[in-house]
Amino acid sequence: MPDLTREEVESILDEYAETLKAQMQEEEDEFVDEDDDFDIEDDDDEDDEDETSSEDSESDDSESSEESESSEESETGSELATTEEGIAEIEEIVLGPLEEKDLSGLDLSGLNFFTISLSGSNLSECNLQGADLSGTNLENSDLTKAKLVDANLEAARLHGAILKEASMEDANFQDADASNVDAQNATMENANLRRSKWSQANLTEANLMETNLSRSDFSKAILVRAKMENCDITRSKFNGADLSAAILTDSKMSMSGFFECNLKAANLMRAQLKGAKLCGADLTDVRMPRADLTSADLSEATVHNVDLSHAKLGGAILRRTSLQNSDLSETDLNVADLTGANLVNINLRGANLGRIKLFQAQMEGAYLSGASLIKAKMDKVNLNNADLSGANLSGAELNEANLENTDLSRATIVEASLKNTNLKNTYLLGADLRKTNLTESQLQGSQMSGSKLTRTILVRADLSDADMRRCDLEHANLTDAILKKADLSGSKAAEAVFKNADLSSANLQNVDTTDTVFDGCKGYDAP
Repeated sequence: MPDLTREEVESILDEYAETLKAQMQEEEDEFVDEDDDFDIEDDDDEDDEDETSSEDSESDDSESSEESESSEESETGSELATTEEGIAEIEEIVLGPLEEKDLSGLDLSGLNFFTISLSGSNLSECNLQGADLSGTNLENSDLTKAKLVDANLEAARLHGAILKEASMEDANFQDADASNVDAQNATMENANLRRSKWSQANLTEANLMETNLSRSDFSKAILVRAKMENCDITRSKFNGADLSAAILTDSKMSMSGFFECNLKAANLMRAQLKGAKLCGADLTDVRMPRADLTSADLSEATVHNVDLSHAKLGGAILRRTSLQNSDLSETDLNVADLTGANLVNINLRGANLGRIKLFQAQMEGAYLSGASLIKAKMDKVNLNNADLSGANLSGAELNEANLENTDLSRATIVEASLKNTNLKNTYLLGADLRKTNLTESQLQGSQMSGSKLTRTILVRADLSDADMRRCDLEHANLTDAILKKADLSGSKAAEAVFKNADLSSANLQNVDTTDTVFDGCKGYDAP
């Protein structure tokens, strides 16, 4: 049985409201009196100036008596202060009229609890619909299955409260402190949680659909399988939080912090995460198609088996991020930084990687067919066994990169730099390599038939056993190149330079050698 009835609660609240009103009136009166005293003092200033000389003469005689009186008053004041502090301490221990009360099951809808303390009270299954609980102390209270629909809890203190299965649709929690609360399976649809604190709270399977969570703190909170579709979560903190399997589709999370957050198997389809911080976060098996991560920071995050197809990652930071086996097809990664990232077996088909930074990235087996890598920075990248067929690498930098066994057929690699790059057994069928720098690159056994190598630099490149049939080598520079057993039959080499090249056992049948330079060549017999 509850300790009080609704009527008794109303009576306590009325008395509390009258007390507050009286206190406010007293404070207002004191302020008015102080203001009047200030005016009187101003009026007396002129009279005081006329009496200054007489007062100075009298002050010398009264100094000794005033000093003794002031010492006595200070001793008395200190005693009173000590007594007042003691009374204050006693008053703090005394429980308020609604603290640690059993009010379970009561209908308290519409009541005004403004600033009163309900700490430690049992409010389970209470009907508090439309109640004003702003500024109220609800710390360690039990609100299990309570009805708080449309209730006002602005600036309320709920630290350690139990809100399991509570109904809080359209409730106002702005500026409230709900840290360490247990709100499992609670319903907070369309509620206002702006600037509120929910650190270390348990919101497992809570319903927060269409809720305003902007500028709130959910650090280390548990939001497993929480429903958070179409929420406003801008500029909020989820550092160290557990959002595994949470549903965040269409939510706005721009500029929010998710440092080392657990987002495994979460659904962030079409989520807006512009400028969000996801450093060290775990996004394994997350669904993020068409998400906007422009300028987001995912440094050292785990992004395995993630669907990021058609997503926006322009200018994003993914340094040392692991994107293994993820789908980034048709994704915009323009100007993104993936230095040292792990992109093994990643799908980047049709993605825009213009001016991307992939220095020392691991991309073995990556699928980049048709991708745009214009002016990409990819020095020392590992693309072993990758598929770059039809990709555009114009102006890209792949110096000292590993492209062994890579498919670059029909790729556009105009004016790129691939100095000292490993291209062994690479497929370059029909590729466009015009004006590209391949100095000292290893192209042994490469399939290059039909490729365009006009004005390409192949100085000291190794093309042993390469298939170069019907290639266009006009004006190309192959000085000191190694072409042992290479097949150049049917190629165009007009005005090309083969100075000091090794053409031992090379097939030069039907090669156009108009004005070609063969000075110092090894294994070449002039016709």
